[in-house]
Amino acid sequence: MGADATVTASTARDDGVVDVSANRAIADGTADDARGRTRVEIERALRWGVDMGDFLCGCEKETGKGGWDKGCWGGGRGDGGGARRRALREACVAETLANAVNGTSIERGLSMLEILPTGCDAIDGLLGGGLRQGEVIEIVGPSASGKTQVCLSAAASFAALGHRVVYVDTGGGFSATRIKQFHRGFLTEDADEGEVARNLRQTLDLIAVHRCHDVFSLLHLLSQLAEEASEDDNNPDRATMGLLVIDSLSSLLSPLLTKAHHQGYTIMATVAATLRGLATTRKTAALYTNHTVSAGQDALADDHGSNLKPALGARWTSVPHRRIRFAKIPGTVWFSASVAYGVTTKPARYRIGSNNIHGETER
Repeated sequence: MGADATVTASTARDDGVVDVSANRAIADGTADDARGRTRVEIERALRWGVDMGDFLCGCEKETGKGGWDKGCWGGGRGDGGGARRRALREACVAETLANAVNGTSIERGLSMLEILPTGCDAIDGLLGGGLRQGEVIEIVGPSASGKTQVCLSAAASFAALGHRVVYVDTGGGFSATRIKQFHRGFLTEDADEGEVARNLRQTLDLIAVHRCHDVFSLLHLLSQLAEEASEDDNNPDRATMGLLVIDSLSSLLSPLLTKAHHQGYTIMATVAATLRGLATTRKTAALYTNHTVSAGQDALADDHGSNLKPALGARWTSVPHRRIRFAKIPGTVWFSASVAYGVTTKPARYRIGSNNIHGETER
């Protein structure tokens, strides 16, 4: 089955989803003369960006509308919310320094700035506040280390916040039931069930699941997504793609990296360029998984005694903006998460719950 195999989570028992309109707020900046913008207006744009950061971090209330549990999105344990707020403000300052001549351009830039939660505050802290739209993030780890669970949690989180999600399932790991469980975990126990049901339907309708079983169907899908994104620019009633998940990308690419496939690295480079181009030009967060393979007998073991390396190899290292490494902690129900490539921060640990991913920042 190729990339055209798309199903909807609203009607399927345990499959994927579609797209609907979003209620995303875009700042209005329509001045004809950029030189007429004053310092006061620039400062207003900055304050707007900080207010947006507080909203994304769940700082306006202890619980949001419908009983949203802000602790799941950075207001609870760990440093996810604080890191997200700092990251947003740093981005606002950088935007101001780069475009201080024009308040309109700042407002438009800030309206595109999104750093959104994965659903686990410890992993959000590891990522500098969450998944940044416009960046490519890799999760690498051995089998059963929670890679797919984090992908599902992130998909549920983005969709619950009104963003369209495209979930590329290469191995049958997508679960609509798990999306529902994560969604319920985002809310307080006393949340109105009618509101929960309504938001769940919207969440499921915002996740489109595509089955791809070879790299060529993936490239075809990515090309289609780029074309659809261009059409979305002219349709304010349609939710733009906020998150692209590919689970697992390495299962499609690694079979090509052998002597039997002479064009394997060329195809890999094409996928890398297409993925980064889609993320950066369409302001989409791209999250994918990469499995691990043996590093050989002479390689050094990691902190947990594992002798593994990413399956996509050294040539792929510079493709993601950040690579997060997952590993099992022997003898426990916990897993470790650390930054293997990108801006480093304190490692975290996490465990998979029935309706959440509980994380802690290592001290």
